[in-house]
Amino acid sequence: MLLVNGRADVYEIKSCFDSPARIDSQLREYYRCFTRVTVVSDASGTPAYLNQLPEHVGVATLTPRFSISVKREPKPLYDHLEHVPMVRLLCQPERDKIAAELGVDMLSAEGAYRYRYLLKKIRQSLSVRDVHKRVTNALRERSRTKRRAAYCDYLPDSLHVAAFAYRLRKSDWEALFSVLRADPSEMPTHRSPHVFPVSAG
Repeated sequence: MLLVNGRADVYEIKSCFDSPARIDSQLREYYRCFTRVTVVSDASGTPAYLNQLPEHVGVATLTPRFSISVKREPKPLYDHLEHVPMVRLLCQPERDKIAAELGVDMLSAEGAYRYRYLLKKIRQSLSVRDVHKRVTNALRERSRTKRRAAYCDYLPDSLHVAAFAYRLRKSDWEALFSVLRADPSEMPTHRSPHVFPVSAG
């Protein structure tokens, strides 16, 4: 999970059924694009991750009450950032914005080679820290994220995560909001196609 809010934090979630065998390769990939990584595990796996992982990797535990207990805060690591994987995270309008800021004339390159041309200019003009900062800002400012964050204004606190976890159509979100706003005594007896029954079992 990636949380972008002023900075970018990666959370690698490990359940009791997961093995730590792949964690080293996963961390290598994360640190190519991001500087702060935390491994979240169940209580039984926490001691092993605290012993196995480098000091800059954060470690947290999911408690029986479903809260997060931080055992070790992550420390920013910039040593392994790379231009190419970070630029790949950007969509076309975001790359175009960087090109404009750098004064890069994208039309001077043939269509099939424009991405490589821009990447070359970025590597020449910007450090990996500069690119990381721009990528973080771009991810935070994406309109989809803003739209989903706005849904939280209409949801109870217990459902805020749902705004980001579930990809519903706009009509489905509006149907859910109308149900949440309605007085239970005034709810229609017929079942809405947007509302699904929950089994008591």
